[in-house]
Amino acid sequence: MKTNNFLELKETILASARIAEACREQYGRAYSSETPEELMEVIKDNFHWCVTNKVLTVPLIKEYRDLFTEHGIHCNESVDSGYLLADSATVRAWGSATVRAWGSATVEACDSATVEACDSATVEACDSATVRAWGSATVEACDSATVEACDSATVRAWGSATVRAWGSATVRAWGSATVEACDSATVRAWGSATVRAWGSATVEACDSATVEACGNAYVTSHDTIECQLSDKAIYRIRETNTIRFASDELKFERIYD
Repeated sequence: MKTNNFLELKETILASARIAEACREQYGRAYSSETPEELMEVIKDNFHWCVTNKVLTVPLIKEYRDLFTEHGIHCNESVDSGYLLADSATVRAWGSATVRAWGSATVEACDSATVEACDSATVEACDSATVRAWGSATVEACDSATVEACDSATVRAWGSATVRAWGSATVRAWGSATVEACDSATVRAWGSATVRAWGSATVEACDSATVEACGNAYVTSHDTIECQLSDKAIYRIRETNTIRFASDELKFERIYD
């Protein structure tokens, strides 16, 4: 029965891989696999590609659950190792687990877990967890968690969390969090947070936050904070109605009614 299941699964995987135009090398590995172990190794080596291109799906894992579970590939359950797909489930990942979450999935990740989240997925990350978020995903990160966010992702970071944001991502950072923002990302920072901004990023900072801004970045704070400017970045201090800038190329025009 296991042999029949393996052959059926292999044919399904190969058919989906052909549709997704898998590269010759990895398709060849899957085609040549003679045991479940060999096939699963190919899937795990290309886990994120398989998920993104719908070669590996939650329904497929459910259909061949015994084979997948035996080789450390899971769906919609809490794990401390292996690989996990979560769509509309609430799961907890720790240890060295690798998670791909989408839909309305909720993931709590700690230790060295790695999470990729999209759509409306929500992730809470701590310890040394690593999160990559896009779409409308929401991430809350603390301790030494690392987050990479793009599109319309929202990130709340504290502790020693590190956040890299681009696209139209929104980041709120406090504690000793470190944020690197570019494109149209928006960052609100307070406490001892450190922000490096470029592109058209917008930063609102207070308390002891430190900001390095370049490109066309815009920084604003109520009180004066430590802010290093370069290129065409602008820093506005609301308390004193002061605007600081570094480039002689900037021109300010007063608008009259």
